[in-house]
Amino acid sequence: MDLSDNLSASRNIFGAHFNAPTEAIRLGEAVMDLVDALCDADYQFPESNKNGSYWTNRGENKTRRLHPLRSLQ
Repeated sequence: MDLSDNLSASRNIFGAHFNAPTEAIRLGEAVMDLVDALCDADYQFPESNKNGSYWTNRGENKTRRLHPLRSLQ
């Protein structure tokens, strides 16, 4: 696959036009910022729900805890 195929595929995925590539770049940067906030560089994404209350990352250091949204009902 060459560069033009990649650009066309990216354009179709983002629904963007070639005159607005900066929006796609900003979206990608925002996604990377979110991943950096959710994932620990050493202990990865929280995937353990042993206590049933929140998800934590693996490893000795529990640096991330994701508490699920719960209904107020």
